[in-house]
Amino acid sequence: LRHLFAPVRGDSVLAVSVIGLHVLVVFALQFVAGVDWATRHAVHLSAQLSTGACVTYAAWRVSRDQAVDPQLRGAWRLLALAGAAQWAGNGIFWYLEFQTGVSPNLSLSDAVYLLYYPLLLAGLLRFPAARRSSRESATHALDAATVVMAGLVTLLHLAFPRDLPLLVCWNRERGDA
Repeated sequence: LRHLFAPVRGDSVLAVSVIGLHVLVVFALQFVAGVDWATRHAVHLSAQLSTGACVTYAAWRVSRDQAVDPQLRGAWRLLALAGAAQWAGNGIFWYLEFQTGVSPNLSLSDAVYLLYYPLLLAGLLRFPAARRSSRESATHALDAATVVMAGLVTLLHLAFPRDLPLLVCWNRERGDA
């Protein structure tokens, strides 16, 4: 990625610096005595906004660079749009939370934030794939299937109540299932 950011060296340094500062501040606040959860949360949301803005700006600058291959520029443009959707979702959430004083359960911020995922996926898929041998392709497919299955098992574990199998068996015994 270094050669992609060469034309915007100052921007990438700024983005990396803001991300590093974000991580350090949020981490340090965990250990400062007398700082309550609300203050840490406000600092974290504010840091997310600044970090998201810097990363989105850096990706957008790369997407506008004529020295970069057009296919790569399209991928970076989609990644910049994904970053903008995440930034806007965080911004709306931040605004709603600090206007009302409570975290919104379901709001416009969620709809905007959910745009992040398809845009990110589309951007990542636009990057050109490296040529692989058939053995490397099979290994890659097996690795991808392992990650997908692990994610599905985790989602199933978190989504369903732990006593679901007992409920199904109990309903079968009663004749309800």
